[in-house]
Amino acid sequence: MKPYTFGYLFVRLNKTLAILTVICGLGLLVLLYFQHSFEAEAAAYSSSDVLELRLQNLKSASDQAEFRIKKFLNVQAFPAGYEAANSTPEFQSHYTNTSSFEQLHQNLFLVNAARKAAKTFLTKEFDNSLNDIRSKLLAHAHQLDASLPQQPVNTASPSRTISATQTQAQDELFSSLSKDEIEGRKTVLSEAIEILHVLESAAESNENKAVLGRSIDEVSRFTDLLPAILEVEAKQDSPADVPDQPVKKVFNAQKVALQLAQIQTEVDDAVTSAWAVDEAYDKATESYAEEFTKCRDAEHQVKRVWRDCAMRIVEALICSIGLAFALMVLADLTKAILDTAASGATVAAAYTAVREEDPPE
Repeated sequence: MKPYTFGYLFVRLNKTLAILTVICGLGLLVLLYFQHSFEAEAAAYSSSDVLELRLQNLKSASDQAEFRIKKFLNVQAFPAGYEAANSTPEFQSHYTNTSSFEQLHQNLFLVNAARKAAKTFLTKEFDNSLNDIRSKLLAHAHQLDASLPQQPVNTASPSRTISATQTQAQDELFSSLSKDEIEGRKTVLSEAIEILHVLESAAESNENKAVLGRSIDEVSRFTDLLPAILEVEAKQDSPADVPDQPVKKVFNAQKVALQLAQIQTEVDDAVTSAWAVDEAYDKATESYAEEFTKCRDAEHQVKRVWRDCAMRIVEALICSIGLAFALMVLADLTKAILDTAASGATVAAAYTAVREEDPPE
């Protein structure tokens, strides 16, 4: 057997082995890519059917509220200062990334601004009338007592409590309201009308009488917005008609102003709380917060998967190229050793032949 057979075989096949090593490395790269692509696909965020359903409900409730208020106020569009109520929400069919969720956040902000503007415009006349009366009462109280500091008058609508309720009866503007809730709201409006009638009868200025009369008319109209389920009961329980010639009573201006503020808050809350669009908006924002968190976490997870894939591919590529290079270097070293061994054997054979031809004497 020829000496150094495997060494010579390795030297001859070194290029082939290096190429095979690179090919195996490339195959490993492809395998790693597909493996991580499956992991990324599994970690990717998928759109939520619950969110899409709630957004559809929100759009429907918003359109119904806008139609009902315009019909109630007999207007075609909301005037200047309330343009936000004219915006119509437009939602995408699917939300699959954070950029689309940012757009959804802006749309929800517009819906929130629209419903607030619509509620403010709905009670504008009533609020302005009572604010005017309150301003005059406080000014009158200040004139009576010069030492009394002037109290600032809040000309904006009182804060309103928007609450979601568990109800049974359905209405196109309000969310489901129970029989007791509807009756309670109508009672609040009836009591407000009764108090305003008393204040109207006690007013000495014709201008104040006219303002209070308009306020009474506004509150009476607000009753029509409530669900009609208890119209009969409300009529039976309505306060007695105000006498044609009521007995005038002297009122404390400050106390009356505070009472008017309370009436304004109660009436606004009875008319503008627990709308169907409020309930739909709360559910939509809740789903938005949950799904946005899931989408953001999913995108971070996908980025981690591909970052890990890139690192592994680089490692595999370096290892395969390094191994192929090492094989080439090792083959060169082996060839050098074999050549040295072959040269040594040749020199030794020549030396032996020379010695045999010239033996020593």
